[in-house]
Amino acid sequence: MDTKLKDALEVKDYYSAHQIYLAIAQRHCRSKRFEEAKQTLKDGCLELCGRGETKSAVDLGRRYIDTLALGRLPLIDIDAMGVHAVLTAVGRRSADKENLRMLADLVIKEQPCLLLVVFHSLLQVGAHKEAGMVLLKLDDAKEEWQLLGAASQDPQVILYITLAGLKARNFGAISCFL
Repeated sequence: MDTKLKDALEVKDYYSAHQIYLAIAQRHCRSKRFEEAKQTLKDGCLELCGRGETKSAVDLGRRYIDTLALGRLPLIDIDAMGVHAVLTAVGRRSADKENLRMLADLVIKEQPCLLLVVFHSLLQVGAHKEAGMVLLKLDDAKEEWQLLGAASQDPQVILYITLAGLKARNFGAISCFL
């Protein structure tokens, strides 16, 4: 199926490429290979976003976020950098911020521990109003994202969360990392 995907992208048949990404991800999910499904959806979102196909990218991004919850992945396996990549790619391509806001809300609903990742991503793409709305939710999710940082063995994730917390000036919430 990878050759079909490459062919579809080469001839700019983005509808077919979108469908192929979905089919591959669904096959992985049926086989309980959620990491592969997550990677396929993230790659598809970033690829189509880079080609200006925002609607298809947003759909794949939404399904990527759904897969984080579907796989019931332990906190240590949550792809914070992947979520950041998806949100910033969509944020840079979307003329309006509605799609970005929808994806951000979905991330916060499905994985509250990624709230600071969402906040940082929104700031990075200039969605300041949306980032401000996320700040209102910081105290509610403080324990969950502290748990992500504490559970993570990846120093990059801990550093990322700490920097985002500093940017949010939520010093008490990040004290467990310092």
